[in-house]
Amino acid sequence: ATETMMDKLFDFTGKVVRHLNNDMLPAEEGDVILGVSTGFGHVFVIYEGITCLDLASGKILWSTTFDNVETSGGLKATQEIGRSAAPLIAADGVYICDFSKGERAIKKLDLNTGAVIWQADKLSKDDVVSELFVDGGNLIAHFGGLIRKEQYIPGMNGNPDVYKVDYVFEGSTSIRAYGAVDGKPSWNTEKMDLSDGFKKSECTMVSGNGQILACGEKNLYAFDPATGKVLQRVDYNSKSIGKAHLLYALGDGFMIEGEKGMARMDTSLKQVYAINTGKCILTEMRGDAFIVWTGKKSDDRNEFIRFDPA
Repeated sequence: ATETMMDKLFDFTGKVVRHLNNDMLPAEEGDVILGVSTGFGHVFVIYEGITCLDLASGKILWSTTFDNVETSGGLKATQEIGRSAAPLIAADGVYICDFSKGERAIKKLDLNTGAVIWQADKLSKDDVVSELFVDGGNLIAHFGGLIRKEQYIPGMNGNPDVYKVDYVFEGSTSIRAYGAVDGKPSWNTEKMDLSDGFKKSECTMVSGNGQILACGEKNLYAFDPATGKVLQRVDYNSKSIGKAHLLYALGDGFMIEGEKGMARMDTSLKQVYAINTGKCILTEMRGDAFIVWTGKKSDDRNEFIRFDPA
């Protein structure tokens, strides 16, 4: 029989952080903030640091800082999770956004040794880096993103303990490109005249087919990943679906989930439809059914629409 990663025993220690509250967590996520991924013959364990192991032998190759959780104590314990994108594992190295104390920088590390190949300029205290892609010879970093805020308030004077969870968008939105080889700044949307409130947009990006797709408050943009040139700009009908929150590939096109509806674009970025659902809190696939939850609050799961995205 072929030996798999699950047959091996990896032994190392590292600091992990436990969720204060498990509400609204993905089903696959456990009580602690811990991730494992594989690529190019390596295993990467992501916690408050990153440890890289050899997949074949289980030998620890290197460890480094990472820090994706900000914690504060006092009468109200608070955790903010998600200020840094997941490490991007590529054939030429590992790209990380290290938010640990004294670092706060995007780095490229050697795949086998963890040595720093390059390190970009220091990031500000308020920066959030939500996505990393390699495209067009550049590392593309999406600034601004959704943060999970967990809070524990101990009960007093006979009142029960309170646990709260909110998802909030933080940081100013921009796309910054760095040369994948040397880390030198290549292009930055903050230096472009994007007139539809791009800095205030709260939507994810898509990379592929020679373009970077990103939404402003009204338009869907296609950028050249090598130069940052705007290849296309099309209205995604924010009047119908509200401000865009999620952009992703689906079938032979792209879906845009807004605060109050859904839009579909074909591969040429021509709009197929834009539908107002009244509210769009969350979408999910259940079997062959595409479900749009339309309650009044993020934890309201009493109203939904079965939706055909085709």
